[in-house]
Amino acid sequence: MNQNELKKRFNITQWSSVGINFWGVPKCANTSLKYALLKANNITVPFDPSGVYKRLHSPQYCYYISPDYALTNSLTNVTVIRHPYERVISLYTDFGQKRTQFFRESYTGISMSEFLNRIILCSDDTVNTNIHLRSISSFLVRDNVILPDIIYSIDSVPCLFKRFGLDTTYINQNTSADTTSGLTPTEKQCVYEHYCQDFIMFGFNR
Repeated sequence: MNQNELKKRFNITQWSSVGINFWGVPKCANTSLKYALLKANNITVPFDPSGVYKRLHSPQYCYYISPDYALTNSLTNVTVIRHPYERVISLYTDFGQKRTQFFRESYTGISMSEFLNRIILCSDDTVNTNIHLRSISSFLVRDNVILPDIIYSIDSVPCLFKRFGLDTTYINQNTSADTTSGLTPTEKQCVYEHYCQDFIMFGFNR
C-alpha cells in the first residue's frame, strides 16, 4: 500500500522524534496536530492560499503507516476525539458554510437538516467515502477494540501539546459547539443513529 493509500484508508502518521504515532480523525484537531508535529520536526510546508491545509496532510511532508505497523513500532499511539454532535456541527460549519464547493457541488445556504440528509446520512465507512465523513470508530476501532494507547478529548488537546512539547497554534479551527445546542432533537437522533458505534465505543452521552 503506497503513502496516498495509507493516508486515505488509515490516516496514521509516524513521528519518531516525538515518540508517537498520531491516529488522525478529521474534525478532531487533525490539522492542528499535524501542523504542530511538522513544526517539531523542523518541516516547513510552503504556503498555498488555495490549499494550505491540504498540504499539511501531504505524504510529501508526513509519513503514513498502517495500524499493524503502528502497533508494533514501539511508539506511543495517540489520538484525539470529540463528541459526534460537535463533530457534525464542525463539518457543517466548514463544508456547509465556509468551503461550500468542497463536495464538487455548491452547498451555499444549505441548512443543517439538508446537510445531514444530503451528505452525512449518505456516507459510510468505506474507503471510497470522503475521509471527513467517516466515523471515529472507522479510524480507531478494530473488532470492537480501541487501538490507540492514549485518547484525548478535543477539549484536552492543550494537555497533549504540553505533554509532547508541541506548538499550540490552532489551524483550521471551528469554534467548539455546546453539545446541548446547535442541533434539534430530530437532528441529534439522525447523528446518533448514523454514528451509533462512536457513542457506544467511546461512551458519548446522547
